[in-house]
Amino acid sequence: MEFKPNLRFEFVEMLFALAIGQVGIEVGDLVIHKINFWDHPYIFTHLLLGTLIIALSWIGWKSSVARGNTENVISIYSVQFAILLVDLFLVICYFIIVKGAEIPFNSNNKAEINLSTYNLNTSSQSYWTIVIFIFYLIWDFLTKFLNQGVPLKLENKFKKNRPYDLKGFISRAWQTSLCLILAMAVYKLMGKANNSLQACSVDLSLISIFFIFRSLKFKINKENKLERSQVPPSWLDDSVISGANFPITIQDDSMTYRIKIIVAKFLPFILLVSSFIVYFINKQ
Repeated sequence: MEFKPNLRFEFVEMLFALAIGQVGIEVGDLVIHKINFWDHPYIFTHLLLGTLIIALSWIGWKSSVARGNTENVISIYSVQFAILLVDLFLVICYFIIVKGAEIPFNSNNKAEINLSTYNLNTSSQSYWTIVIFIFYLIWDFLTKFLNQGVPLKLENKFKKNRPYDLKGFISRAWQTSLCLILAMAVYKLMGKANNSLQACSVDLSLISIFFIFRSLKFKINKENKLERSQVPPSWLDDSVISGANFPITIQDDSMTYRIKIIVAKFLPFILLVSSFIVYFINKQ
């Protein structure tokens, strides 16, 4: 089998592009049929949910330094191939959530479009959110627990070394487990929406869970190291920057750092609690 570097990553990147393209198609349909946000806000919040899931997943996937996510697929009988299948299924789930916001646009008849108001199926996005977090947990297991170590030398050949890293798995999987429980709570307690406001609150609660997930996964540093490839080209026009030894350290001021902490660590939880309150206040 010919070795093709980054084949798995290029394939999944293409699927991410197609997934966000589907959001554009759905939004285009709304514009063409002149759907007003205030008449059907739940459609727009649903598409916002799909957009943010794709964007946050893309950032998490690209920035992951887990050894299992940095290796190429060289055989279908490998952990890397299983990781590829999980990646593919996750992107398919993103497609399903985006398509769940679709309305039967058979004509420009306003009355026909309004029929969708009486069929608010918010359990669909909640259900697929649970599925997504289950597969995030499987992804954590494959990339953290089944860690690919440095091959062991045996005489004139090498043997695969796959030490089980339970500690590393737990340290990265508890965030996924917590968000899975939150998603199950939304599905159980907010499974059915009787009006547009309730439907919007379900979408916003799911959005907050995905932000909670990413905020728990990412560590916010006051100081960040940048390689030359990460520096904006305009910075290199400055003689001080261009002559510096990379990586260089960029430090946030105290106010910016505090704002990042508040937005990342506290705002998603506030949004989640607020969504629950709005849902139950408007329960009929």
